Amino acid sequence: MFSSKHIKGIVASVLGVSLVISGSSVLAGSKDNSSADKVLSVDVGSGSGEIAYSSDEELEDIELRGPKSFAVSGSGEFFILDTIGHQIEVYDQNGNSERTIDLPEDKEFFDVEIDENNNIYVLSDLGHVLQFKNGKLENEIQVPVNQKRFEISGLFFNRDNEIVVRLLDDTELSLNKGKRYLKEEPTFEVKSIDDNTVELVTSDQKVEVSYDHVPVETALLKSTEEGEQLIVEKEAVIGEGLYVETRVGRYQDGEQIGTALAIPTKDTYFTSIPFKFLYVTKEGKAYQMITKKNSVEIYELPFTEEKKTNIDKQLLKKIQPEDKHNVAFFDEEKVEIRSSKAKAQVNDWYTALQRAEEMTYISWDYNPKKMKTSSTKNTTPPDHLAKVTKTVEEQGIPYNWGGYDGVDTSNSSGDNFKDSISNGDTAGNVNTNLDYRSSGTAGIDCSGFISSAYELGDKYGTSNLTKKFKKTSWYDFQAGDIGLRKGHVWMLESVKKGTDNPKGFYTYEATTDGTGDKAKSYYRSWDDAQSYTPHTIKE
Repeated sequence: MFSSKHIKGIVASVLGVSLVISGSSVLAGSKDNSSADKVLSVDVGSGSGEIAYSSDEELEDIELRGPKSFAVSGSGEFFILDTIGHQIEVYDQNGNSERTIDLPEDKEFFDVEIDENNNIYVLSDLGHVLQFKNGKLENEIQVPVNQKRFEISGLFFNRDNEIVVRLLDDTELSLNKGKRYLKEEPTFEVKSIDDNTVELVTSDQKVEVSYDHVPVETALLKSTEEGEQLIVEKEAVIGEGLYVETRVGRYQDGEQIGTALAIPTKDTYFTSIPFKFLYVTKEGKAYQMITKKNSVEIYELPFTEEKKTNIDKQLLKKIQPEDKHNVAFFDEEKVEIRSSKAKAQVNDWYTALQRAEEMTYISWDYNPKKMKTSSTKNTTPPDHLAKVTKTVEEQGIPYNWGGYDGVDTSNSSGDNFKDSISNGDTAGNVNTNLDYRSSGTAGIDCSGFISSAYELGDKYGTSNLTKKFKKTSWYDFQAGDIGLRKGHVWMLESVKKGTDNPKGFYTYEATTDGTGDKAKSYYRSWDDAQSYTPHTIKE
């Protein structure tokens, strides 16, 4: 995997998005939401007022990336978080660029929110929050979260109309009124009533949300001024493939009064609808951001009384769910043996997991005077190491394009990562200008990470890992298996559950996504996972 954070303004040519079904070429979305109004279109580029993408095409081991979040103010201004450019781009209601707010490059911010006083908040995956007023930095807040494991859902408003950081377990951490470190009661609670019905309880309402397929996320987005509840509803068809449908449900007094269906899109840059590609205002308007080849567009989604869906018989037949009510969770205490023939592979799964964990949490001393990678035509230091000025203890093998330096594997000057560093190689390289590893650099990329974890004997790319792995179904997806697509690969550690919903997947992977360009414990939502194909090691 790799997406260069330093190459801006080049458009990617890529597959369809949000409704891509892993393991198949089927793209749902024949019932396009043509009544949605496009309210903003922004060019892809590197200048002020433009949004950056990660690469010019879908290349071997290069993960496609673009903006991750947006927000809409009460006055109709649009705020787009440019992850690659490390900026917030602000546009007026007519689509004109108003200003650009620069963000630090050593952290990756993944969510943006704005309050009624026009304070802008941005949140990093490690819980660092910046607050801006009139484009100027007003406050920096570090919320207490696990620095070793991604656990943040994003920025939201609580029942008191305060900005909070919501965790994946729906716990909320307040940022206002001096209560920065106070763990509050969540704004809502989610309970499964049966396989198809989820109950969402707030302080003043109890809402039953009905699904036809597997509910994979139910969460309160916002309460309107009229007392309505706007709820994100995600359900999945799970089998040989995976399809996740996203809707915004509007409820009042516990009754559903409207539904806005997320737009199925084609010929787009990003391959999923992340949670923060939807936004609702307290006035009850729903918006969706779509990243196309040459532009980033925002649409206002219409609410309809009837419940719309893109899940039809053709899609169901293609995915062929074995049991649409059964989601196979990984049990951390007991690995499910899928067949008698697979028993011999259990040690391989465990060994690969252990080796992946070791690469993720390995400690080493980074001396920038000796180990810093120079910024050249072919090399760029990882973001988290670029501005370090004194020796510090680091965790995780740094990302290195083409690298295969694990705990006991290497394609650089030593027998492993630490050995190569000791021999004078520099730490990491996130520049993808070459088709191979830049000499004199040490570290690991996404496919090198999997190759090393599974002791494949050589570095395999994302295009030929299928020589060692075979397709499996999402039902059979277990710890140690991999999510694979051209451009990126990750290993499943475990399934993350919310209060009573499956949330997504905890992973081990070498990635430049998130804070720290390195091997790390990360998180993939169901939406994101559907753009990958599940694979398991060949027997």
